[in-house]
Formats: sequence, C-alpha cells, structure tokens
Amino acid sequence: MNIDVKELNLREAYVEYAKFVADDERFYFIPGTKSKTECSIISTYGRAYRQFNSGYIEEAKLICKNGEYGYNLKLDNYIRFYSISDLMIITFFPNYKSARLYQFKAKGYFISKWNTKTYQSFYREWRVEDLHLILSNEQRTEAIKAKLENREPQYADKLKSHQFINRFEPKRSINKYLENKFNTVFGRAYAPSVKAAKPQYKKATVSEEWAENHHIFKQFILDNSYYYPDGILDVDKDIKSFGVGQTYGKRNALLVPHYINNIFRSNSNTVLGYGIRKSSTGYYLPSNSKDDGMRFDNYLDALAEGRRRKVRKIQEIIGKERKDGYIPENVLIAIEKWIPFTLDGKATIWEPSKETIARELAGDDSI
Repeated sequence: MNIDVKELNLREAYVEYAKFVADDERFYFIPGTKSKTECSIISTYGRAYRQFNSGYIEEAKLICKNGEYGYNLKLDNYIRFYSISDLMIITFFPNYKSARLYQFKAKGYFISKWNTKTYQSFYREWRVEDLHLILSNEQRTEAIKAKLENREPQYADKLKSHQFINRFEPKRSINKYLENKFNTVFGRAYAPSVKAAKPQYKKATVSEEWAENHHIFKQFILDNSYYYPDGILDVDKDIKSFGVGQTYGKRNALLVPHYINNIFRSNSNTVLGYGIRKSSTGYYLPSNSKDDGMRFDNYLDALAEGRRRKVRKIQEIIGKERKDGYIPENVLIAIEKWIPFTLDGKATIWEPSKETIARELAGDDSI
C-alpha cells in the first residue's frame, strides 16, 4: 500500500519499552485525536497506546465488541469504542476509504485463549503492508488502480517509489535505531573513552532537557529523521551553531547525512578544512581537481581564495541536495547560512588561528 505522507500529516511516535510484534512495527499518533490530557497512538500492526501529558505511555486494552476488536480511547475529550479497522483507516487511509484498499483480515476473528504466539499472530493479520511514499497525483492514481486490479503498481520513478511512510527505514527495529542514536550522542557527552579518542568532543555536552528526559530526545529524532539513499543520518551540533556550539539539544541539533556531518566539523581532514602553504615563490592552496596549482603573492589573497573555494564547495553541496530532494529545506537553509559567514572569515573551524594569521602577515613582505 502506498500512502502520501504529506497528505496524511503523519507523525511518528516513540513508544518506550514496547515489545514489538515484528521488527518493522512502527507507531504513529492518530491524527486529530489529541485531547487536553492525552493523545492516542496506533501501530502499523493495529496496536493502540495512550500517551498522557506527563509523558507516561500505556498500552490500550484490546476488547471485542459486536464481533469487532478495538479499544476504548479518548478522542476529542470523549472515551468510546473504536474498532482497529476504523483506527487504521483514520490514520493511514482517510482518502481511500471508499475503495476499501485496506483488507480487514481479522474482522470478526475471536481468540478464546491468549498467549504470546496468538497475540503476535493476531496483530500480524492487521499489518499495513509495504508503506511507501507517493510523490505525485499520478502515482496516487496508479496505486489505487493497481490495488483494485490486484497487481503491483508501476511507477515511472522507481528510485523514489520505495520509501517508508515517514521517509526513512532503519535496518533494525525503530527502538534499536533510536537507542543507537542515543548511545552515540550521549557517549560524546559523557563517555571518557570517546572524549579521549575524539578530541572534537572534549567539551561536548547534552542539553538539560535531553539529559533529564531521554524520551524527548528520541521523539526529536523521530520528528526530524528522513529518508536518504545511503541510510545513514548523524546528529550534528555544528551547522546551526557555526562550529562553536558544544551542546546537543533542540536549539543546535540537526539530522544530516553522514558525509555532511564529516564536512562541517573542526578537523583539517575535511574537504573544507586545510591550511595555506608557504614556499620560496609565494603562498599556495592545497591542489584539487578544479584549482590545481594556485599560487598567490601574498597571504591575504591566498586566505580570501581559500574562503571562496569553501563557499563554492558549500554551494555545490546545496545545489546537488536541493535537486535530489531528499534533505529537508530547513537543513539546506541552515547550511546555506555558512556562505556569508565563511566569506567574512567567521567560520573559525576552518580558519587559521589568529596567531597564525598574525605571524604570516608579520612575515609577508608583499603586504
């Protein structure tokens, strides 16, 4: 089944300590069901949870009423019975209800004796299968026609037709994915071994909000994750803080592809971090395929060209990613802000130290 994420306005939920029916089970807030005291969550396998304003989450009790399984949930400040089929349609298929694209295999199915095996088997019958992202009206029409004709949909753009409903799909269960992100970020902030091995994290910390409420951090990851072809997103604290922020938190954090995270860091090994070389004939920038063998008579000219080269690289990254359309625009805008910042020499993570600049200018006879 193919679902238009933007049209549904789905938001994924973090459900702590959930025992998954299957590794690909995911949880989503039921649209329009947030009351003054709680909101409701449904999984892609039809399991319901209640999340209270305090942050506490409990699994809703499954009940059978008039031959249909469902839950008593508080939607719009009123508690009443909702069948699993109704909740799945509300959440995942609001515009396909008349076409009945979701097949209710478990409707009227009664289980007299529950155990782990029957529990898992029951919910697996409700699975929303093969959730993909639809990119156009043409694809949406093809999805409906293919379902009605009992065939596989044929899309012109195969590259982008197989994306998970919230645009990213971890190789392991979603909670293991979140735990991995948690261990990485909090390790940089608190693990002595990480700080010893990677000096760039020596002063790294985590915001008080994230340190005291781990579920807020994990919900932030869910809210900001997206599909990227290589499947790897890193939590970055440098882009929004222009390389000077040391705290991982909502204010500074962005999720970016791994290669971009490696570029925007204070390390001379990145494609934007390098020094100016001096020889008997002038000043040189490290060669690359586009600017091989550039020589300058004085240090300031070399420094200015080095900044322009960095800007060209940033523009190249933005242009490519904006064309590909995977990275959210707010992330690209944050990267774009580095352009004037770099030209002015304020991107200190890539700039020579003040002492180096002063020393070179003092010894530069051409100035």
